[in-house]
Amino acid sequence: MKLEKEYIVSFILDRASELTKTSREQLIGDTALASIGVDSLYAVLICGRLEDHFGIEIEPILMFEHRTANEVADALLKMAQPV
Repeated sequence: MKLEKEYIVSFILDRASELTKTSREQLIGDTALASIGVDSLYAVLICGRLEDHFGIEIEPILMFEHRTANEVADALLKMAQPV
């Protein structure tokens, strides 16, 4: 599966919206995930869904090192690049 930033951002925001019961329409790629209630438990759940969906291993700390869905997507794209 080819990873595209827009799709990853949307996927993260959809999951965050479901978990935190925040209206998806209120969320943009630069929304700070912690500001809508994404805590350590939700970060683990979102990472698990990302792993399942995209087939790449992700450490939950990624969600705290990168504050927004845009930043997380950029980090995932960087991880997925061949070396």
